[in-house]
Order: sequence, then C-alpha cells, then structure tokens
Amino acid sequence: MNANLRAEISSPWWAGFISYLGRHLKRCWRRVVAAARADAHLGAMTRTSWMSWTGGIFGAIYIAISILLLPRLGAALVVALIVLGQMLGALTFDHFALLGVPEKPD
Repeated sequence: MNANLRAEISSPWWAGFISYLGRHLKRCWRRVVAAARADAHLGAMTRTSWMSWTGGIFGAIYIAISILLLPRLGAALVVALIVLGQMLGALTFDHFALLGVPEKPD
C-alpha cells in the first residue's frame, strides 16, 4: 500500500509522512482512550527510559525502507530482509541481554 501511495503521489517522502501520520494518530487515539480509563501519571511518563520512546523512530525507519526498497527489490525480498533483520535483532537481544531481556547465550 505504501509503495502504491508513493507511485500515485510521486514522492517517497510524502508517502512515508502520510503513512506515519496515520499510524501516529491511531496510536495517539489508543493512548487517549487508555488514559481515560486509568489515570495516566505525567511523572511516570517522565521516568521512563529513553529507549521506551524510540518506537516511533524505528517505525518511521521501517516505513521509509519499505517505501524506498519495495519498488526496487520486490515484495518477497523486502519482507525476507525485514524478517532477517528482526531475527538477528532478537538473537542479539537474547545473547547480550539487551533492553532488559534475560540473557540467553546459547
């Protein structure tokens, strides 16, 4: 869908922005609904680690890579590379106990 949007508006940057904006608005709305049910405490949000706030950045990188590479490499290769990256990341997190994941050196 992102690749089609890129082709229709002739801009990978605007396609990424539109896709990310839609995703961001959906996440914001979920947070508003969750906060309405349980009192969200501003102090708790300020005590979170910097890594907790990087999800949006990684999501934007994922969307940009998908939009830019899909027309050049094809859907199968792009999806395979994304899965490979996720697998290598998971193995790294387990092996080195990153992000609070228990260490699994094997």
